[in-house]
Amino acid sequence: YTMNGGDTEGVTTFTIDFTDSSGNAGTQVTAVTDASTVSFDETMPSAGSIGIFSDNANPAMAKVGDSVSVSITVSEPLNADPVVTIAGNAASVIGSYPNYTASYTFGGADTEGVIPYTIDFSDSATNAASQITATTNASQVIFDKTAPTFTSVSIYSYNSNTALARVGDTVSIDFTVSETVSGSATVLILS
Repeated sequence: YTMNGGDTEGVTTFTIDFTDSSGNAGTQVTAVTDASTVSFDETMPSAGSIGIFSDNANPAMAKVGDSVSVSITVSEPLNADPVVTIAGNAASVIGSYPNYTASYTFGGADTEGVIPYTIDFSDSATNAASQITATTNASQVIFDKTAPTFTSVSIYSYNSNTALARVGDTVSIDFTVSETVSGSATVLILS
């Protein structure tokens, strides 16, 4: 018998009715003698929870050398670990049903921006899940490998001649950076 969509899921039942060549009916068989079973499963597996994060101090950002991980919780046992790509690269996967984590360490050749990923998996009966490309918690990680730069820097004093300073004058530095920096910049004015 070839299983069809709509057949009852679970342990497959059967009956065997038979007669010998003389026409004697045998006792109907409805059980195996060797403890074997076949379970029918036509339901695609699904993921209950998907998130992405970085080991950077800011888990929504990554730089060269940071590891980005995708956490995966699945609905049923799988036939193998999920196959995961992060930014187009094969990720290493650890875990077991129902929780898995896939990780990839970013290098200088990786493309900057919001990090894409794919997750593919099949259940024990090899029903394939639909490919997953989005989180369930709206998380995302941005890869940034470009160091910030100063686009303009100037120094001046509050003396009437801003190019000169004397005891008691305040000296200031104005600068503009190419991107948002975290925290405050450390500025030292040495004489």
